[in-house]
Amino acid sequence: MELAHVALVNKTFSEAALDVLWRRLYIGLLPLVKLFSVSYEDREYPEDIANYDQDDSEVTLKGYEALVLKRPIEPRQWTRFQFYARRVRFLSYQENLQRIDPSVLYAIGSYAQPEAVIPHLHELHWAQHQLHGGELLYFISPNLVSLSLKVFDYIRSEGALRITETLFPRKDDSNEHLLLAAVHSRASHVRKVDLYGWPIKAPLVHILQFRDLREISLGRYYHITSEALSAFSASETLEALSFELPNLKHSELSISEGFPALKQLCMRCTQAACWCSVSSMLSVISSRNLSKLSINFEFPPPDGWPSGACHCSSPLLLLSQRWRCSMQAFLLRITTQVPPPVEHYFAQLSDIIGPLMPLSRLRAVHIHIGHIMDASFALRSEDIPALAGAWPELEEFHLSTDRGGSSHRVVHSTIAPSIYSLVHFALKCPSLRSLKLPCTDLRPVEISSEVPAGLQHKLRHLQAAEVLPKAHQSLLAPAARFLEETFPLVCLDPPFQDDFRKVVTAWKRVRVRESHSAAARLVRSRTTR
Repeated sequence: MELAHVALVNKTFSEAALDVLWRRLYIGLLPLVKLFSVSYEDREYPEDIANYDQDDSEVTLKGYEALVLKRPIEPRQWTRFQFYARRVRFLSYQENLQRIDPSVLYAIGSYAQPEAVIPHLHELHWAQHQLHGGELLYFISPNLVSLSLKVFDYIRSEGALRITETLFPRKDDSNEHLLLAAVHSRASHVRKVDLYGWPIKAPLVHILQFRDLREISLGRYYHITSEALSAFSASETLEALSFELPNLKHSELSISEGFPALKQLCMRCTQAACWCSVSSMLSVISSRNLSKLSINFEFPPPDGWPSGACHCSSPLLLLSQRWRCSMQAFLLRITTQVPPPVEHYFAQLSDIIGPLMPLSRLRAVHIHIGHIMDASFALRSEDIPALAGAWPELEEFHLSTDRGGSSHRVVHSTIAPSIYSLVHFALKCPSLRSLKLPCTDLRPVEISSEVPAGLQHKLRHLQAAEVLPKAHQSLLAPAARFLEETFPLVCLDPPFQDDFRKVVTAWKRVRVRESHSAAARLVRSRTTR
């Protein structure tokens, strides 16, 4: 509102204020479209979504309103439209949410020809249930550097009801296989391409037409082939890649060595039964500048496991061999419906943490392990000084575990690092700001390192899912005082479990007392002057 006021009343700063106000249109095309003569028209939902089953009961949807042009675009309206459109650099368009009739897009696009509707657009997020290239291409600016396409979305209506079909049914786009080539002909300097939802028909290798390409992100429905990966590997500019690994078993993933410029890699494995494909992918990366690695590994149901053990070696062993000096962020998430066979799994936490220890430049480590059945995945107090010493630049350390389903539920939290052992992070990791642990023990332990008097650290967030021992009432106050003295800026994030909430409550009491004591000391000092 302040910028809008400046734009209206201060001619000196009006242009700059308008540039800021219109630079990023997160709410889509509505502010621009409403510059024309438009009105809302009552519509009925398409027949295939008018009646919807929700919680085993049929729901009949009410009608909706679509924005349409009341009359053709006039030259003076177009001049006004251009006055604002030339300022837009980011646009997010979601067809079902904004409910602009496609005829409006065609009218605007036709009027703008041969120019793009938004001439200086840099970043475009475009979501439709059925991708219509003709509408999209009107908004492809020669200045475009980032394109995100999502070929499904939903709107919320009638409470929590999801409408998962388009509100504007029309014929399929028969030229969809040429879409990426058509985008390239209008915006050859695109650096980032994100494709989500149902796969478009255009071959993925067409993405490589963009010679300045730096980032590719493919959603989970894009089943990439070894051939497409090999084509991507030849790119000398590709720096970031996010995709789902093909569901192949036992070293069947054949990829050409390459990816010479790769810096960030995100891999999802939703139905893989072993680590072979992950290892195969990592082994062909020639870049020595990989700084971020994210692996989301979801084991299939038991009937998808191979009958014999493949004895895959851990893919993490490659990290210290190739990226000891470059790796800064490591994210691993392993989930499974039931405990998988041990030969396809990390046997203990050290199998994950150990290969990461030589990566001395790590700043973020996020690890989530599902279906923990014993204490082998527990951190211990003696592990904390080793972790802190190995990663002096650490900023985030998040470790979480799941106990598994109800039929396999076990009390695994019999071992945990003492909350007092966290002082090693204060001693050796000055940049640490966020720390999340599956469990912590409130009992004191002997600290081998010498702790300076008055040591204070700038940790901002601390969370533990569980607390030991269970009967810990007498240990709460000392632990709270330790946290307040060592981490005075910290905010304790209480999870759903009650155990850590008690620690949070005790810590808040200590903080209030410390605040009152400080205020009293200040009053006394002023009184004695």
